[in-house]
Order: sequence, then structure tokens, then C-alpha cells
Amino acid sequence: SEPCVVVSVFERDRRLLEFLHHLGIRPGVRLTLTARNYDDTLSLREGPCTVQIGKTSAEKVWVQPAP
Repeated sequence: SEPCVVVSVFERDRRLLEFLHHLGIRPGVRLTLTARNYDDTLSLREGPCTVQIGKTSAEKVWVQPAP
């Protein structure tokens, strides 16, 4: 998958924002989708790290293609 950059995280739930921030998912971060898993989670690579997030959380993260 092509790399993308997180533009914004659209969520008012502080716990979800903290969770995503802890995973390194925040505006300006470059991510690459590595897998869409059977259990509706996504595997994302950020630099050398790979993280997994659920579909509901992923829907709150807005991205655009990386330059």
C-alpha cells in the first residue's frame, strides 16, 4: 500500500485520542497500511513499528497520500 500522512483525528473521546497518540497515530505522522485483517483490524507501519487498530478507531483518522 502507498504511504499516507495523518491529516487529523476527528474524535472528541479523550481516551481514544490518548490511545491513538500512544500508538504514534497523530497529525503529521506517515503511515503505511500493511494488512486488512480478518477481524476488521488494520495493521499499520509507522517507521520501524507496526501497530494494529480496529475499524471504528481507523474511521476517526483522516489521511492523505504522502508527498
